[in-house]
Amino acid sequence: MGGGDWLNDRLGYRDWIRKSFGRPLPDGASWIRSLVFALILLFVFEGLTGFLLSLSYSPSTETAHASVEYTMNETLIGGFVRNLHFHAASLILVVITLIGLCCFYQGAYKGGNEASWILGVILLNLVFAYTISGFLLPWDQNAFWGTKVRTSIMGSTPLVGPMVQKVVQGGTDLGNLTLTRFYAGHFFLIPLVTVGVYFVYRGIKKHIWKRKMVGVESPETLPTYWPHQAARDVTMGCLVLAVLFGMSFAVPIELGPKADPLLNYPARPEWFFRWLYQLLKYFQGSAQIIGTIVIPGLMGVILILIPFLDRSEKPGFGQKKLLLTFLLAIALFCTGLTSIAYYHDLETGHYEEVELWQAKADPEFDVDTFYKSECFECHGSTGSGLLEATPDFGDPDFWSGSRADVYLIKAILEGIPNETLPEDERMPGYQDKINADQALALIEFKLKKFPEEE
Repeated sequence: MGGGDWLNDRLGYRDWIRKSFGRPLPDGASWIRSLVFALILLFVFEGLTGFLLSLSYSPSTETAHASVEYTMNETLIGGFVRNLHFHAASLILVVITLIGLCCFYQGAYKGGNEASWILGVILLNLVFAYTISGFLLPWDQNAFWGTKVRTSIMGSTPLVGPMVQKVVQGGTDLGNLTLTRFYAGHFFLIPLVTVGVYFVYRGIKKHIWKRKMVGVESPETLPTYWPHQAARDVTMGCLVLAVLFGMSFAVPIELGPKADPLLNYPARPEWFFRWLYQLLKYFQGSAQIIGTIVIPGLMGVILILIPFLDRSEKPGFGQKKLLLTFLLAIALFCTGLTSIAYYHDLETGHYEEVELWQAKADPEFDVDTFYKSECFECHGSTGSGLLEATPDFGDPDFWSGSRADVYLIKAILEGIPNETLPEDERMPGYQDKINADQALALIEFKLKKFPEEE
């Protein structure tokens, strides 16, 4: 008896394979079903890459950032695995949206399928929960300050908000307990709920399939999963994975500086939350609840109620003009706000400032030669400054506390055009002579050394 026969005797896997691949399809093969297959594939891929990342991750405020940095730089293809994990979340949202649009067009939520649509909306919110919990785990500046905004939004919810915020944070502010709870939710709780949603979905689809098969007199004449639907699933799966790998190669995910509660950072959310980020700018103070609860809540209610509001009898958009108008309005609303958010960042130089935060001191830069030729005249040999308005780099108090070198880098590159000083005493910009990495080297290897020389 071969190994396959031995296993089949104990597991009966051949009958299971035969039934699964040979099951008839009452509605025929479908590309929508292939999108569902691609969605499941992406979730499995997220689980696999998440597990690999967890092998070297340490969820504490002291070690989280260093462990992510170690994963990216020291482990085998660790940085690429992190890219795959990050971009797969975006693709999941895109695929869920495509499935929703196809179901809306075909009215696939009719005939007892309303629960499947509602499960889809729940799954969409679970993906948001994944991204929110995973956003904090690198414990860099963007993660810390972005999560601080999100938890404050939780706290603004009437009645239960402050209690929910305290439970999520594990206290009154972000810290070790926050990171531990977000990690537990991201890696254990939310996946457990996701698996539960999947099994409920499978139960619903199996029940509907059995009901459709009741009136079929000759099941053997129907197309089967293999090869009709299997060919579509393999094609869609390969396409989605090709896009995912392409995105991961083309757009690597950077790790920002370690979180510092004392340094305010220009944090930004993921692309799919940019519309909400922009919306909150228009509602301040007591009106914030409109942007955080009322408008997103109404949009969610509309999505859930679509199967019950749709009275059309045929597929297509012709009999769904009112619902289609609502969905287009939501899409234009979110797209418009997202565009405004990105345009505003471009106009205000946000991306240039973020690049300064990513600067790494260039060890090859000759800081002594540059200082003597460009800085000595105003700052002198001790860094104390020869002019009244010049900062004293030799004073330890200048460097005390938690300060961001990025602001000094910006001053070195762009200058300080103080209109109250004579033109020849103003700090000039040196961005035509050095870059951000060299400016940081000047700070680290020269300016910060002056107090030690005293």
